[in-house]
Amino acid sequence: MHSTRAGKDNLFPYFTTVREKVGDFWFPVLTFADDTLDFSSGPLRVKFTIRYREYKRFGAESKIVVDENDE
Repeated sequence: MHSTRAGKDNLFPYFTTVREKVGDFWFPVLTFADDTLDFSSGPLRVKFTIRYREYKRFGAESKIVVDENDE
């Protein structure tokens, strides 16, 4: 068992992420896990599925201005 502090369990399931090509880039579309974690209080089965969808392009404009009078 791995832990970050004495008496505190810090366990993570093994998971798999599936990616698909969208344009020129590969994006995650699915992450899933089905694992049993051996906590000090006893084993715990963890099972999950995460689906990613409706990716949208994000854009922003920014400008850095240096005020010479602040120095």
